[in-house]
Amino acid sequence: MGLVACIVGCYWIRDWLPRELSIVTGAKGGLYHKFAMDLKEVYERQTGHMLTVRTSAGSEANEKVLVTSAADFAILQSGAMPLDNVALLGALYPEVVHVVVRKD
Repeated sequence: MGLVACIVGCYWIRDWLPRELSIVTGAKGGLYHKFAMDLKEVYERQTGHMLTVRTSAGSEANEKVLVTSAADFAILQSGAMPLDNVALLGALYPEVVHVVVRKD
């Protein structure tokens, strides 16, 4: 009976997260990259697992990397392209749009 309890206990407390995950962002120095670097720090500290941050040319490139399974997560700009093959986890920032016109 003790052996069964140990096996069940080990099953429930074992680590379910992969040892390494990756996220693809925009260019170094941009908001998406900064967010991913902050996320990396918190994720690694709290889980003891690795989060690899990769840069790219932007949302369109990120979507391609994500769809081909070359990354586990990606940061994309809402409305930049159709997102038929991916699932949205949440919004990072409110989307602000400015419409600029001439006075005349």
